[in-house]
Amino acid sequence: MSISLHHIWKVYKIFGKNALKDNSGDEVESLTAWRENLFIKIILYSTPASLVALIPSVIILLNKGHIFIPAYDVFAIITIPAISLNGRIKTSFKKLYVVIVFYVLAIIVMASLGSFGMGSIYLLALAVFITLLFNGRAILLSLMVNFGIYLFFAGVIYFRLFNSPLISMYPLDTWVFNTSNFIFLNIAVVIVLRHIIIGLEKNIIKEARLRQNLQRRIAETTALNAQLTETESHYKSLFFRNPSPMWIFDPDTLQFLQVNGAAIRQYGFTREEFNTMTIKDIRPPEKIGKLIETLEQLDHNVPSISIVIHKTKNGKEFHAEVRCSSIVYRGKSERLVIARDITESILYTQAIEKQNTQLREIAYMQSHIVRAPLCRILGLIPMINTDSDTEVNKEIISFLETSAQELDSVIKAIVDRTENTDIDLKQ
Repeated sequence: MSISLHHIWKVYKIFGKNALKDNSGDEVESLTAWRENLFIKIILYSTPASLVALIPSVIILLNKGHIFIPAYDVFAIITIPAISLNGRIKTSFKKLYVVIVFYVLAIIVMASLGSFGMGSIYLLALAVFITLLFNGRAILLSLMVNFGIYLFFAGVIYFRLFNSPLISMYPLDTWVFNTSNFIFLNIAVVIVLRHIIIGLEKNIIKEARLRQNLQRRIAETTALNAQLTETESHYKSLFFRNPSPMWIFDPDTLQFLQVNGAAIRQYGFTREEFNTMTIKDIRPPEKIGKLIETLEQLDHNVPSISIVIHKTKNGKEFHAEVRCSSIVYRGKSERLVIARDITESILYTQAIEKQNTQLREIAYMQSHIVRAPLCRILGLIPMINTDSDTEVNKEIISFLETSAQELDSVIKAIVDRTENTDIDLKQ
């Protein structure tokens, strides 16, 4: 039995919440939503609870000969859930209907039964209900209506406007005394509740703003994480797919932390071997001291470029241009290295320098060794020309002088061309 009642109550709550769900589109964090949720709970719990008062009241009043009030009670208990559980009706109309029904009930109870206490309880409950579920204007209006009802019945008692049990039960002064205290109680309760509602509204607004800020920060963090993930993926792609050998090492231990495929192919070590090595293992033994000295002098926060000798797994040595910079790897500042084999460039430069040296030697030989005897020939020609007395000899000497001067011009041109070539190669 208890299980079936529990199941019925659960189904009733689900049905009631679905029926009372407002479709106005208010945000969950608004005061309006809080008021509508409160209205849902009031209807859900008060509807079955009202039967506790309705059944004995109807029986007692019928036994005393009252028909209208029991009929109105039954009408109220039927129509309030029927309208409140109608999902097509707006919540604002549902709340207004409940207020009107209970105001009419309070007036009927006072006028027909002369029950000041019960009627005043309804009026006070309505003031609380309106304060919780309506805005400021409705709250002020409820106090004015309560005061108007008390004032109306004061006129009924004083002027005997119609036959009511209140006329015989309450003298005017007693009525004024009781109603003034109830009005004061109404005002006090409404003020207290109003301050509570204002504080609640501030907290709801504050919570809504905090939620919005939190959602915005979550969205920003999500977007930033996505960008970081994309950037990290991009840098990983640049690192592992770079055609130049690259690696990351610890500046304190000189241990290899990560290497790319190009480094593995260039140096011949496997990735597992690199993980157990330091950067000293790819340097010739005689160059390790220079490496340590250079690392001690370098500022690790400043990028550097140097040309060093590296060696492969099989011992082959080559010249490498090493570009080194800082990088954060696994939360620590490490060093990123890009190495480029420049052996061919070095050999080409050395060949050019050797050629320049040879050209300089040739130029020296031409300007000093070859030209020296030529200068002596040129010096002897005038002497021979003076002693020669025949026209044939003079003509021969003239040809010899012309040829020697032409040879001298050629040697000068070769020397000049050699010197200019040397300058061009240096540039």
